[in-house]
Amino acid sequence: MNGNMKIKLNKKKSRYCLLLFFFFWFCMLPLRAQFYSVQTNFAKLAVGSFNAEASITVNLHWSVQVGMEYNPWTFRNNHKIKNLTFTPAVRYWFTQSYIGPFVRSYLSGSRYNFTWNGHRYDGSGLGGGATYGYAFLLGRRWNLELEGGAGMLWGRHMKYDCQRCGARYGKDTRAFLIPQVAVNLVYLF
Repeated sequence: MNGNMKIKLNKKKSRYCLLLFFFFWFCMLPLRAQFYSVQTNFAKLAVGSFNAEASITVNLHWSVQVGMEYNPWTFRNNHKIKNLTFTPAVRYWFTQSYIGPFVRSYLSGSRYNFTWNGHRYDGSGLGGGATYGYAFLLGRRWNLELEGGAGMLWGRHMKYDCQRCGARYGKDTRAFLIPQVAVNLVYLF
């Protein structure tokens, strides 16, 4: 019975020693600060889409983004590209986060109402794509990013026969190729 008690105590001691070892090992690791950013895309602003994206670094080479875009406008002759789009994304930075070249992979969910070739499309869609870009340091807190790529949006919508009238032409599910061009102004904090 006494030998059995020693084995239990030795197991407890070894567990405590192992926990202390990992605690001290963890404390000696270099701590990295989290970096955050917010940005807007001037190319989307140029066509009337309000947009913003928030980002956080996960480690030296990866960051995670969440973006929103909203376009409420109807243009001359009832032309419109109205949308509300939500875009989560990840970026891999080849040098380090927020510096130099990167690739981005994203998903998107959108509610849209737009006109094309004399027809109006009103519906929602899901999609994704990839881009390549480069971040230029403008200062301690500011970056300029240039980015380009493409994605697909699979939309389910109602198709209307003309741009103004409400005569429904039918339902449709279609894939749209969406080019991605960005000139982002980024604030880092």
